[in-house]
Amino acid sequence: MEQHWKLKDLGLTIVFSVIYFAVVLAATIMGGIHPLLYLFVTALIALVAWIPYMYVMAKVPKAGVVLMMNLFVAIAFVAFGELANLLLGSLIACSIFVKSFGNGSDIRITKVS
Repeated sequence: MEQHWKLKDLGLTIVFSVIYFAVVLAATIMGGIHPLLYLFVTALIALVAWIPYMYVMAKVPKAGVVLMMNLFVAIAFVAFGELANLLLGSLIACSIFVKSFGNGSDIRITKVS
């Protein structure tokens, strides 16, 4: 598995990050329809958001694709005024943790064919 990022890989990651953001935002807005439905927003997000997430994992089998995807989504949430400061802070903390305790080659991505 090649670990160097190409422009195509970054482009696919950005495109599917935007799709992922739109799906999560739509599911969150649907949770605002009824207060009882708001209880199940996280389950609803998980049911619909796995499709672009797994597709980008299959198309871009590189180390760090999840971090890049979540970083773009966190930046989009911050840009639209959502309270994603905790998400952005946790991404920074996780990156520091992985950088200090792992070397990146420990991350293995397995493909099921």
